[in-house]
Amino acid sequence: MDGLSRREFLRCAGSLTATGAACALAGPAQASATSGAAGHGGPADPMGVLVDMTQCIGCRRCEQACKKSNGFDPGPDEAYEDPAIFAQMRRPAPDAYTVVNAWPNRHDAERPVYAKINCMHCNHPACVSACIVGALNKQDDGAVTYDAWKCIGCRYCMVACPFQVPTYEYDNVLTPQVRKCTFCLSRTSEGQRPACVEACPRDALLFGKRNDLLQVAHQRISQHPTQYIDHVYGEHEVGGTSWIYLSCVPFEEAGFLKLGSEAPPVLTEAIQHGVFKYWLAPVGLYGFLATMMWHTGRRAKVARQPSGNEKLELSRPSSPPATRMAGLAGNGGGAAMATLTHEMAPIAPSRQPQASAATEAPRLLAHPHPASQSLGHPLPGGEGHAAAAPVAAKLLTPGTWFLLALVAAGVLALARRFIFGLGATTNLDQQHPWGLWIAMDVGSGIALAGGGFVTAALVHIFHREHYHAVARSALLTALLGYTFYVPGLLADIGRWYNIWHPTIPTMWQGNSVLFEVGLCVMIYLNVQYAELAPIICERFMGERNRWPRLAHWAGFAHKWFERGLPALLVLGVTLSAFHQSSLGNLMVIAPYKLHMLWWSPVSPLLFLLSAMMVGFPMVIFTILFASWSLKRKPEMHVLAPLSRYIVVFLALYLAVKVGDMAWRGTYSYLFDGSLQSVAWIAEVALGVVLPLVLLSRGTVRRSERWLAASCLMVILGVVLNRLNVFVIGYSPPFATRSYFPSLTEFALSIGLVAALLLAYRLAVTYLPILEPEHGERARA
Repeated sequence: MDGLSRREFLRCAGSLTATGAACALAGPAQASATSGAAGHGGPADPMGVLVDMTQCIGCRRCEQACKKSNGFDPGPDEAYEDPAIFAQMRRPAPDAYTVVNAWPNRHDAERPVYAKINCMHCNHPACVSACIVGALNKQDDGAVTYDAWKCIGCRYCMVACPFQVPTYEYDNVLTPQVRKCTFCLSRTSEGQRPACVEACPRDALLFGKRNDLLQVAHQRISQHPTQYIDHVYGEHEVGGTSWIYLSCVPFEEAGFLKLGSEAPPVLTEAIQHGVFKYWLAPVGLYGFLATMMWHTGRRAKVARQPSGNEKLELSRPSSPPATRMAGLAGNGGGAAMATLTHEMAPIAPSRQPQASAATEAPRLLAHPHPASQSLGHPLPGGEGHAAAAPVAAKLLTPGTWFLLALVAAGVLALARRFIFGLGATTNLDQQHPWGLWIAMDVGSGIALAGGGFVTAALVHIFHREHYHAVARSALLTALLGYTFYVPGLLADIGRWYNIWHPTIPTMWQGNSVLFEVGLCVMIYLNVQYAELAPIICERFMGERNRWPRLAHWAGFAHKWFERGLPALLVLGVTLSAFHQSSLGNLMVIAPYKLHMLWWSPVSPLLFLLSAMMVGFPMVIFTILFASWSLKRKPEMHVLAPLSRYIVVFLALYLAVKVGDMAWRGTYSYLFDGSLQSVAWIAEVALGVVLPLVLLSRGTVRRSERWLAASCLMVILGVVLNRLNVFVIGYSPPFATRSYFPSLTEFALSIGLVAALLLAYRLAVTYLPILEPEHGERARA
């Protein structure tokens, strides 16, 4: 990447406005322009070390002392005298917190330039800002320390660090830790110097107050201008570091990265705190959505009011109370549902035939929507809607057995990961801490579950009642997406048994983008299950003859869940908007690692728009695929008009994405012939432009197969986008190999997708999710 371009973009961080509820630019949230810890709540003048590389002779006594101080076996003294170690560049490792590398010296070919590499202890550390539970902390003396007990092993700190210093114990199955230099805090707190400083025989390392060390560094440069280049590395890089360096050659020639002067967390924290400042955006969005729900609901109610002769029809109910209740429940009746609950009467045994669960799926009677039947006129769109009911279809089909086989393979992969650890089952390494499981199970899985919140907003908040037929399927798909995201996450994090730590207030870390994502997702998953609860209650309410007591309590619970459902729906949409956008903020903290085709300060907005863009395609494709699998006729009278919204979201997303590229001038990367350029073109051309053109045609929207193909393009485009952001576009420094997922990684990801499909099949078989077919009953 072009270092100058990156610095220019990072320098814009102070002038960027924070994103609002949709992570659009809602209000200014100026980042502090002050470099160094003083501008960000850290120590004004921390301790530091000045490394004079012109004095280093490459004896590596600092390495030996570091190992001894941290409890590692240093090995024999003779090992540190072997110059063959300098034949390759080394980086810090879990058992080596500091290493010395040799680089050619343009001034003296016989005397290399030796560079000591360890944690830089940044003034505004990206690793500290990224940590979800505060396991990493900036101490008063400047040291960045690590608390293994708090750590959940997410390795976000490794992604965030611009110097690629933190390492991970991949081979430790049960208690892996992040490993890095801690500035010998146990020694310095007792007035001693760090072990490496103490061991240096040439006084190439000078320990003291950072401001004093900077004065010494500049004095040496001014007194010996031919001996040093006029640059103190670490004085301004990424906001300043506690370890600063002097060199006789440009630092890029000694293995140091060319970095900007702004700390990467400045931008991510500006967005994070701008969104949640005084909780104005969350409360504001919740209030707006609640108001819209009330307003549009009131308009819909007025539109359904009978007039004239229709009032006579209203005086003669065409269905008993229990039937009207089932209709309301199947189509989001909400408050009216609670009003009618007390009217329910036990169904007579003679009217409740029993069906064997072994031969047929449990059934609920399907009734016309109350608005279309009781009020004497159809819903907007011209059709009435029947109540949802379980699908009576054979469960154990060849397709189901195939899914079971994939699930079994996934379970074996998951077991292998927990038994042998991440190192033995994945291709992750110190430069690639995130891989397929983050890109697919977290990034893609959450995005593809966006159909839940966009459909809830359309049907329940904006009361577009014509689309009630897809509401329950959308909820189920989203819920399963978030549910099966959990085992994928547990497999990826090293200390999975600490997954509960983000729920402990003493471990909350408000600067971390991952903390906001995790907390919102946890709450939203519970909200989704609460939204599903009335559907489960309906299943048992229809079994009064078989389980009368259970049906009674199910009806009682149903009433209370329905009363709280409006608030839950609004809360779910609000939470989704925030964590979908925050997922885009995850990689903003890594501007020196993520390719500029995908790194952008407006990534939160792009991630939110892409989740909205893929929401309806996921719902439509799921329903079409399920209909074909169950040999049912798809609800094309609902799906075709629903697909028109996809065109709007595709156009909006494309406009923002292309506009962002033009603003940042990154279009030059499109034609460099790299894998990244090809991946970006494929993502946009096949996942956005082509389906936009296709879905703009009415004939495509009305065709089952063309509609499914177009929706599948959007889905795959979003999946490719997440792969691009987290895998293909991620180019860490010092990487010695590229990352490609292992067989275990593939097996688990495929197994989770199969488990989701199987769970969907079970749910529609035993729960009232899908509405009865219109017209033709079933296809051969």
